[in-house]
Amino acid sequence: MSYDEYSFIFEMIQPDHFFVVGDPFQCIYESLKGASSYYMSTLSRNSDVTTYHLNENFRNKANILQYAQGALKPLHMRDDSRAMNIGGEIYEGKYDLDRLVNWIDTTDDYRDWAVLCFTNEEVQFIMSELKDSFIPVVNFNQRQKTKKEIDDLMNQNKVKVLTVWGAKGLGFPNVVIYGVNWMLKRSGSKEEGARLNYVAYTRAMNTLKVLSPVYRKRRY
Repeated sequence: MSYDEYSFIFEMIQPDHFFVVGDPFQCIYESLKGASSYYMSTLSRNSDVTTYHLNENFRNKANILQYAQGALKPLHMRDDSRAMNIGGEIYEGKYDLDRLVNWIDTTDDYRDWAVLCFTNEEVQFIMSELKDSFIPVVNFNQRQKTKKEIDDLMNQNKVKVLTVWGAKGLGFPNVVIYGVNWMLKRSGSKEEGARLNYVAYTRAMNTLKVLSPVYRKRRY
């Protein structure tokens, strides 16, 4: 929630009754549109507001949620949610196209896979790599689609290649994270960068692969 949104709803409209849902660990638009978890925290401290904490996680298997929670610890942020499903597979390593294709080709159900990147350039690189390997891919912008259109795209038997921001709110059985989270290196953006990693990791339900990029000559 940004200042303009907060001001419009609670200072201009001044609703007698309202219902707000938010997650301070998924506030990833601070640098893009001025969003901040401050406004949600301020609202929850209002004596007229009742706050309910939803701490049961049904999306991510336990190992994946624990890995995502670890992304917050260096900045002393703590997520107390509990996974309702045990297990979960984690892999960390360097990017390797053959390995990536082999993972995806273990099933013909490509819709279960998503590759998430931190820049549009990385998205184009991965899409080019997978297309050349005869893996069907699709990319889309949620803000430009209706819910029905998004559902149709999600159900296509293709690997989804999106930015982390574009994947917010979505979930996939198998997720590959590729690229460099540039926010972690930018002064004043490390906290938002940690939340961005948290969002990226928690898109994965069963399997999470985190791949650091290697230099390759641009082919697209």
